[in-house]
Amino acid sequence: MKVVQSHKFVCQTVTQLKFHPSQIYCETCSGLIWIPVQSCFVCLECDYISHGQCLNSVKRICASVKVKENPCYVLEICPEKSLRNQNYRCAECKAGISFHTALTQPLLCDYSGNYFCSECHWGSLSVIPSRVVLNWDFHEYPVSKGSKQYLNLMMKKSIINLETINPKLFSFVEELAYVKRLRSDFMIMKEYILTCKDALEAKLLRLLEDRQHYVENSDYYSIQDLMDIDKKDLISYLEPIHNQFLMHITQDCVGCRGKGHVCRLCGQLPELFPFEISATQCEGCYSVYHRHCANKRDVVCPKCGRVNHTIK
Repeated sequence: MKVVQSHKFVCQTVTQLKFHPSQIYCETCSGLIWIPVQSCFVCLECDYISHGQCLNSVKRICASVKVKENPCYVLEICPEKSLRNQNYRCAECKAGISFHTALTQPLLCDYSGNYFCSECHWGSLSVIPSRVVLNWDFHEYPVSKGSKQYLNLMMKKSIINLETINPKLFSFVEELAYVKRLRSDFMIMKEYILTCKDALEAKLLRLLEDRQHYVENSDYYSIQDLMDIDKKDLISYLEPIHNQFLMHITQDCVGCRGKGHVCRLCGQLPELFPFEISATQCEGCYSVYHRHCANKRDVVCPKCGRVNHTIK
């Protein structure tokens, strides 16, 4: 392994490469890598590709460094900067660029808003986080090589709080609102599962190990989450798990069923659970009621009412 600019380069053979040998170009010199005549080195972190003889000329720091130190997105849609602000130089390698010369035409990165030379911007396409979060736009746009590698590494990072950035999106995208409800249910169900011996032995929470953040919070999303919601793949993944959790708590497990609530307004069985559609929960004392009872009575929570009366 050779470490250059925080890249962890390993020499790859034809069988180890992820790409077709005829399509592999060195990202340092832009020349074709002739395999097996020339050695091909690939970064284990960001997939930067280089000739062996070009390793000492690598200028771009590995995208994994920024991912580890400051994992965040530019959430402005193509925040374009003028060439004057870049001093008429490529944002990465600092080579001169100008619209007046065909060989040095600047290329715009739709993610960063910076201009690059043709050595640092190969026209790679990527989904842009700001366009997804603000416009629900999943089209791919041209980005620089560095931005492409960074966005690839960030794809599964759950750092987007849609409720804070663009809460109106939940009323606009039905599938997103549905996933939000499922995730809220998972957080409530988690409390039942963590205190249930049978559920722990069955490792029910492991069903969500591919989306670990779904049992840690209900607010943060990754770009991969949002792409899967748009393609309807995420709902088909979450619904069977949600149903399995629901069956365990409300039907299969006597212990979990014993933790159900009785509606204090009508007192009727069966037990109620706060994650059921037919139930509503008091924000003050967390008592659970039938939704239709709460709407029909339109009164203050009986438990909260008694507590307030006692205090007075």
